[in-house]
Amino acid sequence: MDTLGGRAYRNGVMFVSDHYMVTATLNSDGSIDFEDEILHESTTDEGSGVLKRIGRKLADFPFIRGVVELGKRSVDGKITTVMNGVILLFGISSLLLPSSSTESFSSGVWDWILFLLALIITAGMIFLLYEIIFGPAGKFHAAEHMVANAFNRGWKLNVPNVQQQSRVHPHCGTNLAVFIVLVMILIIPLKVWFIAKIIIAWSIGMEIFMVDIKLFNVLLKPFYWLGALAQKWLFTSKPQTKHIVVAIACLKHLMKLEKRIYMFHNKENIKALGK
Repeated sequence: MDTLGGRAYRNGVMFVSDHYMVTATLNSDGSIDFEDEILHESTTDEGSGVLKRIGRKLADFPFIRGVVELGKRSVDGKITTVMNGVILLFGISSLLLPSSSTESFSSGVWDWILFLLALIITAGMIFLLYEIIFGPAGKFHAAEHMVANAFNRGWKLNVPNVQQQSRVHPHCGTNLAVFIVLVMILIIPLKVWFIAKIIIAWSIGMEIFMVDIKLFNVLLKPFYWLGALAQKWLFTSKPQTKHIVVAIACLKHLMKLEKRIYMFHNKENIKALGK
């Protein structure tokens, strides 16, 4: 089984595989609830919805997939708010530059509106960072990374093994945010609206994030180091045992679901050979 990603929340974690998305939630009494979502059926796409099928098709096209991902994060109630806040802040700030738009910003009222928006977003980011660093979200984020690292190394999933893992994961969305902000900075001089800049930055940033060329990855190492520093000191904090237990339980639950899919395929193959 391959894990295709994960996410942390204030009271739990989520892991994704080829066929399922599992969310594990820690209750106040210490119990863990699981929510399973089938991403697409193993044998058919019937009932998965036209929009979902279109989205999966578009997600295969370079540059377009960045826009699709931006749309998904924008309508999903579980978006990475800090990431979007950083990008939005850069976009709004770029509007204040004379070269950033074809419109005139001589109006003092409009300037004040933009300034207040930037202040509100900045305040929101500071609050969210405080929540991540000192609240449970950062601990669950760390636990998610540590469990994924243990799984990828082939270690048995238990608390002692997971506690030895790094809080930094190479596929974390923080690295994606670094690339998006980098592109946003480079395209600030473009005379287009900031919404267009966000779309451009997401599209190009996503392609940089997904590239798997050895030489290119070597050139990107300084930016991955920056992402690693941000992961360790801004977006994760040392987890307690309970956070690790929830993350382990979530991934084990996902593994059970994927095992059922594997067994189903094997039975179908055996029947086909028998015929």
